[in-house]
Amino acid sequence: MWFSAAILFRDRLTKGIEVQTPKLRLPKRVRSVVREMEEGRDLCEEFAKYVFSAEDDPTKIHYGHILTFLGERRLSGVPKKQIRKEMEILLKFLGRLWEAFGKQGNPLRGENPAEDLDWLDDWHEEVVVLIEAENEEKAWEKAEALGKRWADEYNREGGNGLKREFVGVLTVQEIIDELGDEAEIFSRFLTTKEAKRLLRQYRIKAQ
Repeated sequence: MWFSAAILFRDRLTKGIEVQTPKLRLPKRVRSVVREMEEGRDLCEEFAKYVFSAEDDPTKIHYGHILTFLGERRLSGVPKKQIRKEMEILLKFLGRLWEAFGKQGNPLRGENPAEDLDWLDDWHEEVVVLIEAENEEKAWEKAEALGKRWADEYNREGGNGLKREFVGVLTVQEIIDELGDEAEIFSRFLTTKEAKRLLRQYRIKAQ
């Protein structure tokens, strides 16, 4: 019998990693907004270069970019208190960028920055795997053993400044469909906030 198993890991920061700031020339209007900032000009310029290294359309810069940027800065060793201050500065900068490019609305769109910053120290990863077992109980046992083994292997290899902890097996579901193209192997229900958080993580603009 085949089962899908969702395994949860938690990564804790153990040492900083080096974050490289891209070397590129920002669009003139963006540079103008940076100069208008009363504080944190260097930070805003670094953030803008970070975003423009992957996104060439200024109108597509959004709140999710700030979270990703600050997440990497936290991993590089920037203190949590400073990260919170940088969030305030970058939110102001993002609002002015939107105004400069004629984009309407509030960049936050109902999100809670203080709540979102809570994930910067502990990163959780959910991994869905296929398990072949005689029954659901055996599938749970195999998934737990797999999770522990993967965490140990990750930590032995260094973890890039992170220590991985096996939290547990979230779900085990028997796969009813025959394995093959378009076979459903896992599903779960999400709240609207959970769905938006996933969309933001993959840099998809939530409507």
